[in-house]
Amino acid sequence: MSETPPQLPPLKATSPLKARHGPVQNSGPKAAKAFESMFMGQFVDEMMKTVKFGSFSGGFGEDMWRSFMSNAIADQIVDHSDLGIAGNIEGMLNAYKK
Repeated sequence: MSETPPQLPPLKATSPLKARHGPVQNSGPKAAKAFESMFMGQFVDEMMKTVKFGSFSGGFGEDMWRSFMSNAIADQIVDHSDLGIAGNIEGMLNAYKK
């Protein structure tokens, strides 16, 4: 005896962001800057991995210090320059508000 598989309801064409989380609230500029800062932090951290810091190089402490330093440098870059990443992200988030 074979059973018929259960039928799934048809899919609705909605935005994935709206479908999961409801409409995007006024988080555009703040969320965009946070993303830009996180992205730059990872970018700077990868660059700093190639730098030797003399007698302070190596070990768990260096890895922790480097991540804090990378994030601080990234925050300064984002605060004092216009990379364009935050503007693009904010535009995409605003498109989901409509």
